[in-house]
Amino acid sequence: MNMGAVVARTLIAGAVMATSTVGPAHAATGVTLQLQAAQYQQHSWWCVSASAAIALAQEGVNVEQSTLAADFHTVDHVGVYGDIRPQLDALAAPGYRFEYRPDTTSPLRLQSVLEYDVVTLRQPVMVAVDGAKLSWNSAYAGHGPQWHVEVAYGYDESTQTVTLWEVWGPTGGTHTIPLDQLAADLNPSAGVIEVIRS
Repeated sequence: MNMGAVVARTLIAGAVMATSTVGPAHAATGVTLQLQAAQYQQHSWWCVSASAAIALAQEGVNVEQSTLAADFHTVDHVGVYGDIRPQLDALAAPGYRFEYRPDTTSPLRLQSVLEYDVVTLRQPVMVAVDGAKLSWNSAYAGHGPQWHVEVAYGYDESTQTVTLWEVWGPTGGTHTIPLDQLAADLNPSAGVIEVIRS
């Protein structure tokens, strides 16, 4: 996903929808949120829609992936998103808005976002990654960038690790990754979309 000009291209077709509650777990130096609507993307190009549905549900706003896909112009094809913040902000709970942070390929900047959103606000962060670089998707390494969006919903300062929810069904679910590795795997022109208190 090139989230500043997000290109919705995910790993492969065949993801199946599943919804559940994930969490809770709290460490002395970290937080893992209980996701209110953990789910897999319903179509191979709906990773942004699935991730956005998870982020919005954490604010108490329940939106179907199909509605978000229509808003993002990716109902039946891979699309070029452009700036999706207006659509997200229109759906956000009162007092919240979304903000792009393409500068988060620095581990320190990514850490500050996670500390603010996950630890302080108790909100997940949408992360735009090269899915082929992630260890659980290693079968796709060597095939060029596989731009993809997932949800960061945990951060532990003592271990410098991030808990991700992978929305792509075949390798979906909870994964833990070192902070510096996630920063290196981010899409450099997209980074993350974080929730901001407005």
